[in-house]
Amino acid sequence: MFLIGLFVLSQVARPETVLVCRFGKDKGQIGVTFADMAYGPAFGVDQYRNIYIIDSENNRIEAFKNNGVFWYVISVPEMNYSGVSGNCPVAFKDDTVYYGFGNFISVRTSSGKDIRRIKGQFLLNMDFRGYLHTLPLPHYPVKSEGEIEKSPPKMVVSPDLSDTIAIIKRGNTPRYYSYDRIIETKGEIRFYKMRLRKTKFPIVPEKVLLNEYIAKGDTFLFRMEGEDKEGNFYINFCKGKGGLCYERFLKKFNHNGKYLGEIKYGIKVFGDLGNEIYLSPTGDFYVANMDNEKYWIVKYPKEMFKK
Repeated sequence: MFLIGLFVLSQVARPETVLVCRFGKDKGQIGVTFADMAYGPAFGVDQYRNIYIIDSENNRIEAFKNNGVFWYVISVPEMNYSGVSGNCPVAFKDDTVYYGFGNFISVRTSSGKDIRRIKGQFLLNMDFRGYLHTLPLPHYPVKSEGEIEKSPPKMVVSPDLSDTIAIIKRGNTPRYYSYDRIIETKGEIRFYKMRLRKTKFPIVPEKVLLNEYIAKGDTFLFRMEGEDKEGNFYINFCKGKGGLCYERFLKKFNHNGKYLGEIKYGIKVFGDLGNEIYLSPTGDFYVANMDNEKYWIVKYPKEMFKK
């Protein structure tokens, strides 16, 4: 009986540190300045749990195997990382990796071989059907400090990148698009199904409300994090007051907006770190942490989601 109890205990899902990097310019190190923490480094994790990091300070891509061992580095001197802020600046489709560098999208194999570039497009996300969502540049032109004059249309690109399925006119409400789904995240969260038709002109899609979720008490919406390969959506929430966050939760919803569970997680940051969360296609999620000496990534297995 005691041995059975030990076996069950060993199978309990728990957080695991999967990568540790020191700061610097050498291979396997991350060049992060504290002034640039709000922008990165962005990272992604593929279906094999390999890790890809946009090392913006050193203008390069670094890849690590799923055991945390350094794999390869690629120099990208022309990246404009200050423009990157999409839901996932690193996205995947099978063994292809999409890097959003602000002024263009770099498409490469998982081993780093260059396939093509998509110029003049800002990467937003890759949905679970394999459709690439982009924003034509220049994105979010600013009329004056703190004021957005007009948001340009958002494009939905076909999986082979040869055709634009639709150009959707964007409004002021924060939205996440996944082919025929829209998630609006302004106060309460609303899940819509939309009729998406092929067109060359900006459209306002016809929307049908599927579900809505309202945070209770002192819990407030933080950010939409993306979706897994089964079409489940993941949204980041904070618990706190006055805009200060002292507890964080990642909540899971199915493709129609039904609540499925959540994980409470922690993060350690020295300064302000952007792009600290990445949801992998497998449904596990990864959290980047940082102190004044190193940068590390912790994996939270999907089995930890509980209602």
